[in-house]
Amino acid sequence: LNGREASACPLDPEFRKWTAANVRAVASVVKPKIMALEDDYQLSNHPDVYENDSFGCFCDRHLAEFSRREGRTYTLDDLRREFAKNTDEAFALRKRFSLMSRDTLADFASLIAKTVHEVSPDTRLGLLECGCSEKDGCMAESVAKALADGRTRPWVRYHGSYYCEDIPLRLPVNLFYSLWVSQNGDPAIERFNELDTIPHETFYASAARIETSCSQTMFYGFDQILFSCISPTIPGAIVDEPAYVDMYARNADRFKAINALGKAGDIVADCEIVAPLDALMAHAYKGRGHQFSYDKP
Repeated sequence: LNGREASACPLDPEFRKWTAANVRAVASVVKPKIMALEDDYQLSNHPDVYENDSFGCFCDRHLAEFSRREGRTYTLDDLRREFAKNTDEAFALRKRFSLMSRDTLADFASLIAKTVHEVSPDTRLGLLECGCSEKDGCMAESVAKALADGRTRPWVRYHGSYYCEDIPLRLPVNLFYSLWVSQNGDPAIERFNELDTIPHETFYASAARIETSCSQTMFYGFDQILFSCISPTIPGAIVDEPAYVDMYARNADRFKAINALGKAGDIVADCEIVAPLDALMAHAYKGRGHQFSYDKP
C-alpha cells in the first residue's frame, strides 16, 4: 500500500512456476511424510511494509482481481485513500480486500499441494500460521484445506509463541487465541500448538512457562504440539538448554491425560473469548512510519 516492492506475489506466473519446480524437486526425492508452509507464507508481515500497517499485496494483478470482484476499477491511490478512512464503508472495503488476499493464498497453496502429490501422493501438507494471518482474511483454515488437496486431514500450527522474551503476564495474550481457536475453529482441522522460543538455541522462555502453555492448550483440546528442539541456525544441534526436552519427557503422559480430559467435555464453554478476528481490519491505514501493534487498537 505504501508503494514499496516487498516480496514475491502468489499471482505472479513466473513465481508460481519457479515455486512449483522447486517443490516438485524436493518432494520427488525426499517423499516426506509431512510438509509445512513456513509462517512467512502471508502477505501482510514483510519487513518493508510491516511498519506501515500492511494490508496485503497491491501489485497490478491483485488490484485487477479486486477490481473484478468489486465491479469497478480501483487504483493503488484509490485504495490508499479509502483505507485511511475510519468509516464503516472503509472497514468493509478493507475486509473484502483481505478476503481476496486469503483466496489468492489458498489458490497458490492448492498449486503447491497438487504439485507435491503428483510425485509424493501420501505427503501431508499443512500450514505454520503467521501471527498476521487475520489481516490476510483469516486465511489459515482456507490454506490448510487447499494444502490437504482432498487427500488428508488438513492441519494448522496456530500461532502463539514466545519470541525473545519471558514475561509471565503475557501468557493470556498467547493462550487466549488458542482458546478462541478451540471454540470457533473448524474441528475438521488438526490443531497444533506452537511451542517455539526464538532463537531456538537460546534459553529465552523458562521450561516452566513452556509447560504451562502446553498444559493449557492441551486442555483446550489441541491435537498436537509442535515443539522445536532443533536449532534452525546450527544444523543438527540440540537446544543449549536441556530443560525443555527434560520437561517434555517428564510431562508427556500428563499432557495426554489433560488433552483427553479437555476433549471429553465442554469444560471451557463458560469462558468465552469475544474476539472477531476481522476486527484487525478496523485499523485505518496511517501511512509510512507508523508502527502497528497487534495488541493495541
